[in-house]
Amino acid sequence: MVWIVLGPDRRSGQFHDKATAQLPGLSLTLDRRFAHPFLAEYDRSLTVEQEGAGTTGLDLGIDTGGMTHVKVCRSRTGRILIHDPWETDEATRGRTRPSRISEPSLKDDCPEFLGAFDVDAEQDLSFRPS
Repeated sequence: MVWIVLGPDRRSGQFHDKATAQLPGLSLTLDRRFAHPFLAEYDRSLTVEQEGAGTTGLDLGIDTGGMTHVKVCRSRTGRILIHDPWETDEATRGRTRPSRISEPSLKDDCPEFLGAFDVDAEQDLSFRPS
């Protein structure tokens, strides 16, 4: 019998890394934690702090492989858009969403590319600005 012990945040394991991007008027932090004690699966969350607009938290769901690349864009109306291989989300000013919600109207719209989160050669999270 195998017992899995979850911490106070209900996540498995001890692995945790994050990358922060500081852009003009904007701070983004992508967090990654083990979601499974044996498999390379990660819970991902993104915190977006916009100058004068507050903080938004997005649950990006589980990365079961190949989901690490997260592109950050600004729409023509100034909205911050978060693209990963499955969906596009909007970091709505001053609102926290507890879970990921698909927004088909935002699909593939990236007029101003700000940069992307991904893993580097050592498999650590990093942000590469545009």
